Amino acid sequence: MNFNQQNTFFTYLKKRMIHPLETFCIFVPMVSFFLPVDLFLLGLSSSVLLILLDVKNLRKLVFTHHNYLLYLFCFYMFVLASVNKNVLGQIASGLFFLVVVYVTYLRTKMDRELFETLMILCGIGSMFSLYYCTVDFYSTSTFLILDFFAKYIPIPYMFITEIAKNLRSTSTFINSNYYGNISAVLSLIAVYFILREFRLRKSHPDASWRKRAFFSIVLIVNLYGLSLTQSRSSVLALLAGLAFLILTFDVRWFIALLIPSILVIVFRFEPILSLLPRLDSLAGSASTRLEIYRIAMQEIRMNLFFGKGFYTFPMIYAKYTSAYNLHAHNLVLEFMLSSGLVGMSLLVARFVSILYRPIKEWFVKENEYMPLLLGIIALEIANGYTDVVLLLPQCFILFSLVLLCTEVNHAENQKN
Repeated sequence: MNFNQQNTFFTYLKKRMIHPLETFCIFVPMVSFFLPVDLFLLGLSSSVLLILLDVKNLRKLVFTHHNYLLYLFCFYMFVLASVNKNVLGQIASGLFFLVVVYVTYLRTKMDRELFETLMILCGIGSMFSLYYCTVDFYSTSTFLILDFFAKYIPIPYMFITEIAKNLRSTSTFINSNYYGNISAVLSLIAVYFILREFRLRKSHPDASWRKRAFFSIVLIVNLYGLSLTQSRSSVLALLAGLAFLILTFDVRWFIALLIPSILVIVFRFEPILSLLPRLDSLAGSASTRLEIYRIAMQEIRMNLFFGKGFYTFPMIYAKYTSAYNLHAHNLVLEFMLSSGLVGMSLLVARFVSILYRPIKEWFVKENEYMPLLLGIIALEIANGYTDVVLLLPQCFILFSLVLLCTEVNHAENQKN
């Protein structure tokens, strides 16, 4: 890769302006990505509406790269929610459809320049969104809109209003664990680009320092945002993602970091271990999670093949306890409860279709983005053990965006 061939962020945006409609559809959801939820949904909805109005490209949007699997999943989940009179599940299915249309549209347009530009845009947005951690949720337009709809749509709003009362909440993504996941993902992205720029500097000493400086700031801001969320699952997931990223990037760096990490754990070096959030409440949380898992697995055995739509767990949990819980705190259990084996099969087939060929080719040919991809997959798998953050539209978009990195066009960079 010749670093001189990389267009700057603003140069690329200027070039995109010759296609204003396409540029709007691609960038508006990402620009509104880090704004309060209502503004993000407004940006996403307007973009999707314009995408669907382009009738000539609808066939390509649905059938290219097995994208139809996600559309089938959306339809399946909406039918399940409708049959089971799950209003929250119907709304979630509609939101997931918007996300699927946008993600599949991105997939048809993705190239190297676009991917790199979106990574920089996410970095800029993440720094801006930190502001919303300091904003009272009850003063935002998101809460006012939710309060308005609460009079007309019978869904449980308690999970939003109660979460917003504690110090770990954020008005940007409502749930602190969702914001923690996004901060962790962007921290990992920043680490990857910093490492890549240092490697590039060895072969090109005159390479610009600006990109390293930019992603260093992104890393610091997102680590600070992650610390504000006090999300145990996100912090541990970030550590898992970093391990896989560094291992596949350079095994020597991995060994150099592994040895001191083992020593810290063995000798229980308190200044380092104290950085892990809320360890004092770990035992209590673990017992609660085990009870949630028991209830979830019991319901899965009763309905193995078909679920009841998104957000079915609150109804299930209410049958066994007087408390309220939004999800099963495990991604596999949540999707099995919501969609059964049928829905899970559609999702697995979709992700296998994306990952199988790039990973297979990586064993025989270098792929510069593979450390980032494997790091993000490890992060989301680790997070999925105790949370279901991928159900949030922003988290799913960001995860899908990274999955597309192996499909970018490297033709221009391979000429030299």
